[in-house]
Amino acid sequence: MDNANICSAEKKLTVNGKILGGMTFLTVLSQLPQVVDAGYSSLISRFIWVLGFAIAIFFNKTIVVSKKFTVALVMASILITFSCVQVFIIKSSFMSTLSSCILLSIFILLVSMSLGDKLREGDLAHIVKCYILSSLILALDLLFTTLKDFDLSSMVYVYKSKNSAAVILFTGFVLTMVYGFKKKRTFNNLVCFGVIGIFSLTILLLKTRAIIICFPIVLILFILFSPFGKKTKGIIIFISVVAVISLFNERVYDVVINQIVFNNRNYAVDDISSGRFDQWYMLGENLKNNWFIGDGKTEQESLILTALIQYGVFMGGYIILYSLWPLFYSLKRVKNVKNKHVFCLLCISTVYFVDAIFEQLAPFGPGVRCFYLWMLFGILMSNNRVSEVEKNEL
Repeated sequence: MDNANICSAEKKLTVNGKILGGMTFLTVLSQLPQVVDAGYSSLISRFIWVLGFAIAIFFNKTIVVSKKFTVALVMASILITFSCVQVFIIKSSFMSTLSSCILLSIFILLVSMSLGDKLREGDLAHIVKCYILSSLILALDLLFTTLKDFDLSSMVYVYKSKNSAAVILFTGFVLTMVYGFKKKRTFNNLVCFGVIGIFSLTILLLKTRAIIICFPIVLILFILFSPFGKKTKGIIIFISVVAVISLFNERVYDVVINQIVFNNRNYAVDDISSGRFDQWYMLGENLKNNWFIGDGKTEQESLILTALIQYGVFMGGYIILYSLWPLFYSLKRVKNVKNKHVFCLLCISTVYFVDAIFEQLAPFGPGVRCFYLWMLFGILMSNNRVSEVEKNEL
């Protein structure tokens, strides 16, 4: 087969690609505020993944899972066993919210590994488009309904599920940055700038500080590790410098820093962190009597704190290391291969772990809000073709 035919074949969608694309689109839409407020979001998203997996089994006949899934199986087995021990020793409930989210992420990993080995480049492009389009619908919905008349000077958060929405929108932002821009496609690139602007504006208005601080982090990752050329990196540096300079304007500084980042609060550490600093300060006290087996119930505004207090130093530490698995994998790979999929995994896993410092369930949940991380991770681990060295697009 000549190169032209190979390229054409790579762009065609496989059944697995269509299934994952549809699951991605519907999963993001299950996070629309109307669905979340009605209380059906979690039920619908779980149903989508179970149904999608069943359909995949029907079309594929046989399911092949990478040997690397053993790591996830070991994690699930140890977690369930440890939870059983806690039930008998400290009379805790069998499964905490954190445990349920970890097991859900393992299921998503299983599904993506099962379908990922047959995917082509065209399939991944299709999945990305589905995510960007659905997350753009979410952003526009928030902008024209929930955030339409919001007063920035208010200290009240206008949307209670802002953290989940911001993670999804920032993922859309990263995907647009990584996959959206094309050489000699002026209109396409202008549309991408507009989409990035919508994502950025919505995230800022949601005032989700854990995600807002990820903007400079991702830009630094683009400069250091992205597979793109010097021209693209130069544009990113230029935009970053302009953004920093704009903060010297008193009005811009007041809106971005005082009203959005600090949410009109005092500059005191505990005010800025919404009480999270005290939780870190009390870690030693909370661990004092339960450092080995945990208490099985305490929830803190950080995955690290929640894992250590609920499960003790050893099991909690293991959960934290497991949450870092995609980040370790992408860091190791990105040094040896220039590939946009691997780089995208690096950006998303970094952002989700930063979020884990401030949120109790990231990068596993709540619900399926972090699904793209585990889906992309599963695809890359099961499919070597899509993570090979590639030419720069820009």
